[in-house]
Amino acid sequence: MAWRIETDLQPGYLVIRILGNADARVAGEIVASVFREIAAHNCARLLIDVRNVEGRMSVWETFSLVSAHPPMQGVRAAILDRPENREWYEFYETVSVNRGYHNKVFTDFDKAVEWLEC
Repeated sequence: MAWRIETDLQPGYLVIRILGNADARVAGEIVASVFREIAAHNCARLLIDVRNVEGRMSVWETFSLVSAHPPMQGVRAAILDRPENREWYEFYETVSVNRGYHNKVFTDFDKAVEWLEC
């Protein structure tokens, strides 16, 4: 299965679910689609759910992808992932925050929403 994006506008934030296979070959396309959804909904608070994504990028691929895209001013994103991807998402969070993104990764939906609503 290829990847796809689903969106769900909630009061105060936009849920973006990424589903399917997402590796370094399609990561740029996915990021571009996420940016289009942000612009289309004009929403600065995001809950990006990657729990149903198969595969993760390598450390170098993750670093390169995050470094290639400048942060969007005023955007706050809670990333929701599975606990078994901890090594990847801890690195992703560190790189994205160091690059100026206001991102935080969670494994618990309620905690992610609570952080968004702060």
